[in-house]
Amino acid sequence: MARNKEALLLLLDVGPSMHYVLPEVEKVCSMLVQKKLIYNKYDEVGIVLFGTEDTDNELTTEVGGYQHVVVSKNSKVVDGDIVEALQQLPRGTADGDYLVLDAVIVAMDMLIKKFGETNKGKKRLCLITNAQCPIKDPYEGSKEEQVTTIAKQMTAH
Repeated sequence: MARNKEALLLLLDVGPSMHYVLPEVEKVCSMLVQKKLIYNKYDEVGIVLFGTEDTDNELTTEVGGYQHVVVSKNSKVVDGDIVEALQQLPRGTADGDYLVLDAVIVAMDMLIKKFGETNKGKKRLCLITNAQCPIKDPYEGSKEEQVTTIAKQMTAH
């Protein structure tokens, strides 16, 4: 990825507490991607949904856990398919905020696997949630330790 390009992962809460604002989220995210399509056509965009009824991400099969997190679109050069996916977001059944750290970890894993140790270009995560539900406790350690670990990995990669 060239230095002036960007890889953007949209982490979208589609849980029940977000249903009333999802039409606005669809509109805003679609406009963001359409703008990239016109002005930054080599940027990459991916979509990670959390709070979904289903589970579909690599970490679930590799290490277990990370339920109700779906990689809707893997990071790829922006195109019309991504715009369409953003205009038809599913309505989830699980509390999304409960899963926010899982979604961040899944997204970071995607970026690390795709770009490895290369530091070329910008890599961004854009988290959209209303933060109305508590965050679940991690399997190991505390929430603070998990956030610290995530921050260290973000800095390293």
